[in-house]
Amino acid sequence: MGAQVIYFQSVYRREGPQRGFVFDVDYKVVYDVAVAQPNRPIYLSDVQEPAYVHAWWYATVEGRDTKEFIHLDEGVHAPAGSIVMASERDCMNCNVIKRSGDYIVYREF
Repeated sequence: MGAQVIYFQSVYRREGPQRGFVFDVDYKVVYDVAVAQPNRPIYLSDVQEPAYVHAWWYATVEGRDTKEFIHLDEGVHAPAGSIVMASERDCMNCNVIKRSGDYIVYREF
């Protein structure tokens, strides 16, 4: 089992950057921008797909506490001033910080 973990991590780190849109590479772009913001928690909103698991994955890989992220229920908005990562191309009542593919990071008004 340990050998499989080491193998997976080495291949993931070597091949990961070339994985393309099929493997949601654009999510990492907005994730990096979101975690660079000082606001916590970061809210996760899923519109097109359940993308919130990517935030928990990257947080785990980076040794972050997954409690820095709150997954919003469908139709629920984050509090004003919050940072939100979402699986959508645009948002209403927000200040867009970064778009990448089908993902967006913004500050809620």
